[in-house]
Amino acid sequence: MMTTKRPLPEPVMQQQVNYSEAVVALSLGGGRLLLDDGCAARTALSCLLAPQSGDRVLYLAASGGERWVLHVLSRMDAGEACIEVAGIPRLTIASPELTLCGERRLALITADEADLTAAGRLTLSARDLTFNVLGSLLQSARHVVGRCETWLMTASGLGRLHARQTLVTADEDIRADAERISLG
Repeated sequence: MMTTKRPLPEPVMQQQVNYSEAVVALSLGGGRLLLDDGCAARTALSCLLAPQSGDRVLYLAASGGERWVLHVLSRMDAGEACIEVAGIPRLTIASPELTLCGERRLALITADEADLTAAGRLTLSARDLTFNVLGSLLQSARHVVGRCETWLMTASGLGRLHARQTLVTADEDIRADAERISLG
């Protein structure tokens, strides 16, 4: 068996870096920031908490003049925070289990489409549940079972119930009210 020796790589020239802290004067969008000393900086990919104006941040100043904000150290107004990866068009969070918890409210908002998919069971639990659909609501299932105290359904146009066999039962009374009732 023949082995070849690879030459060892030349030592990488060490860049001079300086860590400093500053206050964000202005967020310019897209991960670009203006610091309180007048210098521009970019948000590092590892800084997931998006810096806002007034935040005290830790930044790295490379010898080439680039400045990268690495961490948000403190925030004067702790009212709102945004997790953002500047310059990356898609963020995936992968874990065997994931919990999103909003103590008062949880909002999932998109300007386009949203998918919620489960290979197993999907459970929605709430005191009240409201669906608002501007177009069509399509339901497809092998079995649909519902239980409620009162069930009201109103259609301004055609209302239709069709099956191979249909059973309508009541403990007390069945009423049909119309200008014309056709049976058979």
